[in-house]
Amino acid sequence: MTTTRAFSFPIRKIAIVMIAGAMAWSTTLVTPPPVADAAGSGFFRRPEICLMKRINAKRAARGQRRLTRDAQLGYVARRHAAKMARERNVWHDRRVGSKVTRWYSLGQNTGRTTRCRRIIRSFLRSSAHRANIFGSWTHIGAGVVKSGRYKYVQILFESTRDPGNIWGYPSS
Repeated sequence: MTTTRAFSFPIRKIAIVMIAGAMAWSTTLVTPPPVADAAGSGFFRRPEICLMKRINAKRAARGQRRLTRDAQLGYVARRHAAKMARERNVWHDRRVGSKVTRWYSLGQNTGRTTRCRRIIRSFLRSSAHRANIFGSWTHIGAGVVKSGRYKYVQILFESTRDPGNIWGYPSS
């Protein structure tokens, strides 16, 4: 059973949403190798691509434009997912606005799951998560890090032309 809670913080038009669950007990971090994404960059890993494809499919089914995958957003998301996996806990990143650069508004869906399909279903059952998925964004980045049997997930949504991050990695 998945418990969801949504939080919204009016920090420079940032929408932050969180899904919470019980803790995983394993400390082993396992991440699959990257695979080439649609743009051929090779930055995003298979579980991250799964999340972004499913979100774009849901948007397309409603007649909304698909979101552009952004590796710089993905890098910020993956760093947060790795931190959650290390600590075996789920929380929203209250400082995401200071890590992403050149942004106008941000959205964040955060959670823990065993399968890509399962977390998308959980997000769609929550009005706050659903609002992010179907929001007026232009870019998406996902980070997924596995610890034990759970995958820790951070999905970032952004609405400008060219978001970046404070690390400048990966380069555009």
